[in-house]
Amino acid sequence: MKDVKKYFQFLPSDIIENILKDLTLTKKEVLLELYIHEKGKAKMTDYIRNMINSLAEDILDIYKIGFRVDDINDLVQKLGGSIQMKKDFSYASLEKNGDGFKIIVSSYQDEQRKRFAIAQELGHLFLHMGYKTNAEIWEKQADKVPFQEKDPEKVRQANEFAAALLMPRYIFFLTLEAASDIAESGKRTIHMQAVADFFNVSLSAAYTRAKILGLSERAYYEMS
Repeated sequence: MKDVKKYFQFLPSDIIENILKDLTLTKKEVLLELYIHEKGKAKMTDYIRNMINSLAEDILDIYKIGFRVDDINDLVQKLGGSIQMKKDFSYASLEKNGDGFKIIVSSYQDEQRKRFAIAQELGHLFLHMGYKTNAEIWEKQADKVPFQEKDPEKVRQANEFAAALLMPRYIFFLTLEAASDIAESGKRTIHMQAVADFFNVSLSAAYTRAKILGLSERAYYEMS
């Protein structure tokens, strides 16, 4: 098994700087006003997916997280929230807590699942509750009442945000390259477990991310 970190460290550091330096929050207003808050009925088009990814990347840039989320607990604190672990809990929940927020997550999940669950709740926080993006919508949220979202389209939006937050597009592409082998025949093999390990996500999450970004037909993916 390849260790993608060994290969990634040789990428020029200025690549990462150039990727992140031009990100702004200007795009998010279009996303939030025209699509996400439009009664939750927007379908997941390529444009909406791109805007959700841009918003996640902007957040990483503004809060100086770097090119990946190493400590999601630290990120939640920087965003003004807290995390509570509960044993008698099935998955994850989100609630407004004064000017901040609290995410409740099951302590029985493995680390990768916890990270993704927390990232999904952050997606609902920014996309659907208006936290730091729409003061009017945020003010309407009931304090200390669990936010519940059953709309499957909004759930898909939150899932996309989670993947974008934990596996930012540009860094994901670079990592795929770093974890690739090209045979003499020209066949490209990507070691997906190494990619998943680098971002600390499940193998299925990494593969789904590659598929959604349109890469699944371009190479052979080694799943172990």
